[in-house]
Amino acid sequence: MSGGDPEPTVSVVVPTLDRPVKAALVVRAVLAGEETPLEVVVVDQSAGEETKSALEAIGDERVRYVSHSPPSTSAARNAGARAARGEYVAFLDDDVEIASGWLAALIDEIRSLGRPDALFGEVHAPPGFAPDRIHLPVSVFHVEQARVWENVVHPNRVGYAANFVCRRAVFLDLGGFDPRLGPGSPFPGAEDMDLGYRLLKAGHRVASTPGFEIVHQQWREPDELPRLFYGYNLGGAAFCAKHLRSGDLRPLRFLLVQVAGDARMVASALRRHSSVRARVAAARMAGTWRGLALGLRSLGGESPRDPGTSPGSPPAGGS
Repeated sequence: MSGGDPEPTVSVVVPTLDRPVKAALVVRAVLAGEETPLEVVVVDQSAGEETKSALEAIGDERVRYVSHSPPSTSAARNAGARAARGEYVAFLDDDVEIASGWLAALIDEIRSLGRPDALFGEVHAPPGFAPDRIHLPVSVFHVEQARVWENVVHPNRVGYAANFVCRRAVFLDLGGFDPRLGPGSPFPGAEDMDLGYRLLKAGHRVASTPGFEIVHQQWREPDELPRLFYGYNLGGAAFCAKHLRSGDLRPLRFLLVQVAGDARMVASALRRHSSVRARVAAARMAGTWRGLALGLRSLGGESPRDPGTSPGSPPAGGS
């Protein structure tokens, strides 16, 4: 950017649970990049000390360790953002791979897109991984061209939390990720959809860009996919229910998109004669309708604030 604007400072937050080797690999990759962050905050939800020991072995003062319990991806990310000191917080999962230019590209995108409040980057499957009759890619996201969203759209078009950057002040003001959604919660999905939607509804400048990218390891076995996609759709429908309960009818369209996706998976299973896709399709449909029913019953429209995220937060333990 022109006009002598200061360099954006970036803190990287990595939530992890019982993956000391993977977490350490992600941290080492970040620190070995062409550009390095202000800090890497690792939020460890593990019961043991293995992750802490693996990080201490790196021996870099920029690595900050935060212990967090009980396990909750959303709450762990929120804890990392509270502990961070950068203008922007970049979130990475512990099962991703980044190139040496990842952070340099991210900073370039912040500048070139006019310092947006939030950015979502691309998430790829590993080279050579392709969907077939016996396997499906998980949590991948492709962006055709960079854009700053001017209107509220389906949050699946905006991006996923595996490669997500947000201005820290904005993130905390919104209350961060809703801890009632995402892994570790009763609705283990759609926490990123919910936050993206709240960012857009609040009028923040949210960008999607192919300019910075990661690889999401596809480590799950095919037999694990039905349960995984059940959880994704359980969360997706609960996200819709949450906002419907607040009087916002726009998520009805999002729910129809999810139902249409379930139908396409059924058609794909029949076309490919794939038992895995058939089981995923059944699991998705079950997750959609159960998530809607449970969400309408149990989720209020307002996102609870994690302790310390903003004025008016509940006391510790209240989230």
